[in-house]
Amino acid sequence: MPAHTARPPLTTHTALAHDAAEPQREVPRMPADWSYVAPLVPDAYLGVWKRASYVDERHRDETTLRYWLQTPDWHADLGVSAQRPSFEGVTSLAECSSAQLDWLCKGQGFAGPTRISGELCFWDRQWDFQLRDTRDIGHMRFTSESLIEDDIHQRYREVWCKLPRAENGERALEGHRPGDPQILLLASGGYFMYMRDRALRAAPACRAKRQFTEGAATRSEQEAFADFEMSFGRYDAEQWTIELSTLPWREGRSVACDSAGLPDIAALTGGRAKAWRPLERHPMPSAKTAGHIPSPSPPPSPSPSQSQSPSAPNGMSTT
Repeated sequence: MPAHTARPPLTTHTALAHDAAEPQREVPRMPADWSYVAPLVPDAYLGVWKRASYVDERHRDETTLRYWLQTPDWHADLGVSAQRPSFEGVTSLAECSSAQLDWLCKGQGFAGPTRISGELCFWDRQWDFQLRDTRDIGHMRFTSESLIEDDIHQRYREVWCKLPRAENGERALEGHRPGDPQILLLASGGYFMYMRDRALRAAPACRAKRQFTEGAATRSEQEAFADFEMSFGRYDAEQWTIELSTLPWREGRSVACDSAGLPDIAALTGGRAKAWRPLERHPMPSAKTAGHIPSPSPPPSPSPSQSQSPSAPNGMSTT
């Protein structure tokens, strides 16, 4: 396609070749202001989701390991490409080769409140490895076996499958200490996500990313930018074990439980925090949350023949 020609939006037919007969769904009307949408997530979303596939107009990806953990208010998301280079023998950023450090600077992970409006899901990325300022909003549909996420502009589709879970509920905690980077711990059904923000402030981090993108970042800028941890793992009554991380040398590390059944905070955070405390319920929106987002298509007209499944959250389709 010529460079000056606008690329057409991804249709359902393009996104899923194996489901070409499925009609394209209209995107519901956006809330006038997402800051008025409380982060009260329906039960159907709660737990841990593993991405089965990603499809856009250029490629299909079924090999990236991507996990999304959802609590009643907060989410965390981690993705690690199957093409990750070997980090055998590496135990820190300082020990990484230039190629390894380049790869780490492309890490994928984010966290923040989740806001649901009907069939629309807004992941308010208050912390994002890549410092993106675009809004992440999906048009969601539950099936009997999966959760289908369509981009509101019909540019991609993701299919998520929920992992089996133990019946021990969700937790959302922070280990913040004044002056130190934010630390989050989200847990659900035997799984957890741990996030530690980089120490680099927003403006220097954006500058470092720009320098990296242009191939002009110094070694110290790259190390400071890559020092953002998002880790996924499992826990039981004895220990919490990291299985996947933006910092590969953290994988396989286990931390013993404290008296409350939580991971020993000094061991997990490297002494950066002293005590866990509950994250705020119904958190205030970030600056990029507020404001009107024009609906990409007119709202669908209600049909007398349409029926709503009693198990579908907030009017979501389940088929």
